[in-house]
Amino acid sequence: MAAVGFYSAVRYTALFIGILLAISCLLVRSRLPRKPWNPDVKWFDIICFKDPQFSLYACGSWLVMWGLWAPFDFLPTMAQASGFSTDMAIYLISINQVSCLEA
Repeated sequence: MAAVGFYSAVRYTALFIGILLAISCLLVRSRLPRKPWNPDVKWFDIICFKDPQFSLYACGSWLVMWGLWAPFDFLPTMAQASGFSTDMAIYLISINQVSCLEA
């Protein structure tokens, strides 16, 4: 049996997931009949933002998601700028996750 490296394993896993997603898209069926298209319906309705509770919830959710995912996006770049090697900078996200779980 041939040894499969990490990158090949990731590619095979992505291919497997892609095939399963394609099969699931082909097999899914609608539970309800289709509604006729109404061109007068707005795509984005700002009337819901007049409710202060909804506005606060929407803004808070956006800030929480920005606070959660922005460090993951910028951590390797900031690490490389600080002098980390490219290989180590990529692994800082997983190292950060492990240290957060242990704390």
